[in-house]
Amino acid sequence: MLLELKGKLGPDLGLPGAAVASEAQTDIVQALVALGYSEREAAAVLKTLPADVGVSDGIKLALKSLSR
Repeated sequence: MLLELKGKLGPDLGLPGAAVASEAQTDIVQALVALGYSEREAAAVLKTLPADVGVSDGIKLALKSLSR
């Protein structure tokens, strides 16, 4: 899955040598994109979430942040 997304998640998540996104973070970004947000918006809001957040809580927090 990460190989398919390589270069599509923006500069911070797609560069070689950068920290590999966790599966939960990848799922959160995919959910936000499926809801109509751009990959740039999704990646930006992902940076504001706690690193150990679960998928459902991460989506909820991201949507709250994006609705402001």
